Amino acid sequence: MSSLLQICGVALLAAFCASLLKKLPGGGSPGSVGTAVSAVGLLLLLALAFGRYREAAEAVKNASEGVGFGRYGELMLKSLGVGLTVKVASDVCRDCGEEALAGGIETAGKLEILLLCLPFVTELLTLASGLLS
Repeated sequence: MSSLLQICGVALLAAFCASLLKKLPGGGSPGSVGTAVSAVGLLLLLALAFGRYREAAEAVKNASEGVGFGRYGELMLKSLGVGLTVKVASDVCRDCGEEALAGGIETAGKLEILLLCLPFVTELLTLASGLLS
């Protein structure tokens, strides 16, 4: 819980500082100090969050391997990683005013998750075909 409070505190502090700096003359333009403060805040948030993610990923991996679902746990973690990466990247693009790029990143992320799941879909269809025969 304390790490979540740290993450929220860093986010609020970075948002406050960036907001103040962006209101200064020239502070809202791309490449400004306000934008740099937002980027540094984002990097700090990601560092804090991924430190906790590693622990959770290991716990899920160990639990899924213990019950014979190791491949599914790995797929879930990879898909989660793709989703989080795409979300952060698309949000940064939107903050920079690049809506089209953000949409493109989201589409690419969805396709990547589909490609990750493709072997399992194929396996499921083969299993269903065998049951129906």
